[in-house]
Amino acid sequence: MPLLEVNAVEFHYGEVQALKGATLQIQEGEIVALVGANGAGKTTLMNAISGVHRISAGTISFDGAPIHGKPAHTLPELGLVQVPENRHLFPYLTVEDNLRLGAFAKNARGRSKETEEWIYELLPALQERRRQRAGSMSGGQQQMLAIGRALMAQPRLLLLDEPSLGLAPIIVSQLFELITDIRQQGTTILLVEQNVRHALSICDRGYALQEGQVVMEGTGVGLLNDPGLTDVMLGIAEIAHT
Repeated sequence: MPLLEVNAVEFHYGEVQALKGATLQIQEGEIVALVGANGAGKTTLMNAISGVHRISAGTISFDGAPIHGKPAHTLPELGLVQVPENRHLFPYLTVEDNLRLGAFAKNARGRSKETEEWIYELLPALQERRRQRAGSMSGGQQQMLAIGRALMAQPRLLLLDEPSLGLAPIIVSQLFELITDIRQQGTTILLVEQNVRHALSICDRGYALQEGQVVMEGTGVGLLNDPGLTDVMLGIAEIAHT
């Protein structure tokens, strides 16, 4: 049974249909990448999975149970946590305080100290800056903090929305190493990412989205070597309209 199953999901912004029957599956322990051109619907689909958007049609199931009608704030308790685009940290709070706010789910509170120490081992730069205000950190440091805060909730499935956006190349490489480390320690990951080469090189499987539809799927390496992916990323691939 898939850990996450998205089946024929539709979503509308007013009269504009942003998702058109999007379907995907994620097995426990995988890294799955979702790629596509700007405006393809990647963030919209991620927000639908995390409960930020109420879908118009279709179903979303987590660990075999439907979640598409549940409020977003209830999903971390189930083990589904999102790191949104642009991080949304509390800039005037310290690193330590931002991390601890991630452990608001009941099942995470009891082990918050142990989880915090594990995160400092995983991300020693955060420990060095634990008393520093989040807003005074570099973009790369803030992204690491946003991921650390999400890990405080002890997720089974971590949703990462454009984590490399605006970061220097050397920081991007460190970020993707971190994502691989997190998976190796038992967390399943759904990755939405414009850096297609990096994303597909570390993922087990990938889906390519265009105009709100999944138009390609396969292994990360298989998609990376598929010449049709270029047309999808440019938004010029032909798709079937119904």
